Amino acid sequence: MAELIEYLSADPLADEPVSVDEVKAQARIDPDLTDDDQLIQTVIAPAARQLAETRTGTAIRPARYRQVLPAFPHHGNPLVLAIGGVMALESITYAAPHSAGTRITLDPGTVEMVVIDRETVLSPLSDRWPHAGRGPRAVEVVYTAGIDPQTFGDRAPSVKTWILMACAWAYAQRELFLLQTRGSGFQELPPDYLSGLLDPLRLPPRW
Repeated sequence: MAELIEYLSADPLADEPVSVDEVKAQARIDPDLTDDDQLIQTVIAPAARQLAETRTGTAIRPARYRQVLPAFPHHGNPLVLAIGGVMALESITYAAPHSAGTRITLDPGTVEMVVIDRETVLSPLSDRWPHAGRGPRAVEVVYTAGIDPQTFGDRAPSVKTWILMACAWAYAQRELFLLQTRGSGFQELPPDYLSGLLDPLRLPPRW
């Protein structure tokens, strides 16, 4: 798992993958109706984007992440980063063995970063990783991940469509459940269609 440290920009208009105007067009909202613009910008659009991130395992809005491990992988095996869409590796630090409280920064030049089937993995250029001290946060990896919102639509158009559809759904449906007007139960779009829209960013199963 990786924890979100901070978004690279505090301005949601700059980094969210869909704009208020795009959401309004998708939801068939009259452009002159602006009462709900703030709701769309600060709640509906970020929530839809976050849902897409959760379901794909890939960061969309550029942000910094921290991943902690109790140890380096054994025998020089690759270290798999938990978040997809990695932009850059910032640092790798680890607890010094036999020295409580002391941390060592690993030289990034000794690590190779490659993308394999949408997953980013780190491998030591030598035979093995250094020996780290013990503890739940013995190894910490900090990296940035996300997709430039200016190119997001070109790189993953189906995912952008999914986010816009999710925004339109959330705008129209303000309650948790939607009861069918005829019959019983609930109705949604075919799951294979909804799932397929996210496939360009979906990470493969790890087990």
